[in-house]
Amino acid sequence: NAPKGMFNVPEQVHVQFIVLRSGEQDPEPVRAEAKKRAEEAAKRAAAGDDFTALAKEYSQDPSAERGGDIGLVPRGVMFPKFDEIAFALSPGGVSPAFETPRGYGVVKVLEKKAPSTRTYAEVKDALKLDMGRLVEQDALKAKANELASAATINVLDPSYFVPPQGAPTGEVAKQP
Repeated sequence: NAPKGMFNVPEQVHVQFIVLRSGEQDPEPVRAEAKKRAEEAAKRAAAGDDFTALAKEYSQDPSAERGGDIGLVPRGVMFPKFDEIAFALSPGGVSPAFETPRGYGVVKVLEKKAPSTRTYAEVKDALKLDMGRLVEQDALKAKANELASAATINVLDPSYFVPPQGAPTGEVAKQP
């Protein structure tokens, strides 16, 4: 049986993201400057400035070198405010500046993909890998049981004490 939901693909959005970092521990002037710069970037993007160039100029995220492109993001992967804003925009839309867990951000949506269901052909290889792992685990367990039942175990450490048959597991048995 395939894992439940393996064929489901959630709604996704392909975005560029400008992040200006600031946190609650930062002094108010630092936080105010991050917000101001995010608002400036959003205003310039809304006026038609190239978002890729703006991301390279403003963003403090590692994605800045890629023009802020963070690829396709499924709903529920980022933080709730991101989902609320990014999934509400149409392709080509630019958000106003908004607060993020790491500071302030601006998002441009490049494309949206509706939820979908993958075909068997698309998940066939993953299913084969999963099935192979299960078969391998079963074979290893069977071999371990076979070897254990045929083995003679000699305890060489005199301080080791084997609890009597039927003793509760998880408790330390006391030596007589």
